[in-house]
Amino acid sequence: MTLYISISSLQTSARPETMHSLRIPSAPGALSKPSQAGFGLVEVMIAMAIGMIGILAMMQAFAVNERYKENTVGSSGAQTNGSIALFTIERDVRMAGYGITNSGALGCSTIQYHYDGAYSDPPGGGAGAPLPTLIMAPVVITQGSGTNPDSLATMSSSNAYRFAPATITSTMPHSSAELNIDDVTGFAENDLVVATQGTSCALMQVTQVQGAALKLQHNPGVSAPYNPAGGGNLLPAFGQGAQLFNLGNPQIRFYAVGSNNLTVQEWRLMLAGGTPTVLVDEIVDLQAEYGVDDGSNGGTAGDGSVDGYTVTTPASAAGWAQVLAIRLAVLARGPYDKPDTSGTCTATTVAPTWAGGNLNIPGGVPSCYRYRVFETLVPIRNMIWRDA
Repeated sequence: MTLYISISSLQTSARPETMHSLRIPSAPGALSKPSQAGFGLVEVMIAMAIGMIGILAMMQAFAVNERYKENTVGSSGAQTNGSIALFTIERDVRMAGYGITNSGALGCSTIQYHYDGAYSDPPGGGAGAPLPTLIMAPVVITQGSGTNPDSLATMSSSNAYRFAPATITSTMPHSSAELNIDDVTGFAENDLVVATQGTSCALMQVTQVQGAALKLQHNPGVSAPYNPAGGGNLLPAFGQGAQLFNLGNPQIRFYAVGSNNLTVQEWRLMLAGGTPTVLVDEIVDLQAEYGVDDGSNGGTAGDGSVDGYTVTTPASAAGWAQVLAIRLAVLARGPYDKPDTSGTCTATTVAPTWAGGNLNIPGGVPSCYRYRVFETLVPIRNMIWRDA
């Protein structure tokens, strides 16, 4: 049996409200589009301004911290440099004079000597370039001209077997290449010896020790550059009673300030054409004075105490016998401070001083550099313990 339904009848019989409520469902999984959101231009500009202010504050704090760090590190460097410079000079000054603190040695003037064709200051002149001046004394201070730093030289013997001088027993003619002495103990080949008599003193190099004959030879040659060829009148002759001091391989050092550095130079290297060695950086001044037991300032001469200080180098054995100490100061330079907004340096506005007076600053004051002063009084022990 077949059932036929008329579509028109369904439409006619359907209630209006029922037809109005019919809805076509959405496709499965479909989502509605959300509304868009974010920062506006004003918000971005405010954030950038806050960030820039924060970066500026951090950079300012970093710059201030760097300046404090530079000052601290620079001051520490000046402290270290000044201490090393003072200690090094003090060590040599304290030990200076070993083997030469004798009235006979201190009584002679500038040492006459020869080296490889050159001469110090021989009588009547001589060929070759002049050699560095040597004075038979523990410490010799050379005052700097004007505001230039002082320099000083220290001398001591390296010989550990001959403390007392030998005595020349017979007159030595100018052409002689031998020395007759009372005792050859403690002398060896290649030792440097200084003969003294009155105000004359000359340096020679031992080439042979004749023990039985009590003679020292000082022949010229390639291995003996301190002995002039042919003898001649280049070095003085010494008579009976002259004294002979054995320096061995002498320790002679020259301290000076050059290009704002403390330099040191060994005498033998100087003769061979060497240049000064930079010992400590950023040392700009060196000042020194002799501490003398001369009875000044209400003291008593000869009592073994330093009575006063002088920059005058003694010219006699009696004057050298009064030198018991060296008072010295070094000036170390620290960090550089930038000038203020007006271009004026304010790091150092007053010249630094020490017990002996003012110290010299390169360029004067005011200065953009910071400075530290190191000073001390160094006893010359070999002068204090010298023979009577």
